[in-house]
Amino acid sequence: MAIEIIGEVIGEIEDGFIDGMNDVLPFIKENMKTMITEACDPKNAALAVMMALPPIMNFVERANETYKKQKEEAK
Repeated sequence: MAIEIIGEVIGEIEDGFIDGMNDVLPFIKENMKTMITEACDPKNAALAVMMALPPIMNFVERANETYKKQKEEAK
């Protein structure tokens, strides 16, 4: 389910960016960083971002790749 949501969202917003995925991923990364920072105690925010952001972005990238593969296979 998460793969489909991530794939659909990225597909929808990708068209609004000049350089497609090369602009979408930094956009998502900065938004995730802001959400993590706002959700944490200020003294723990930097550590939380450092620990959480890389796995989140890896998941987003893999989910989008998997979604694209599934769409291609369905054709």
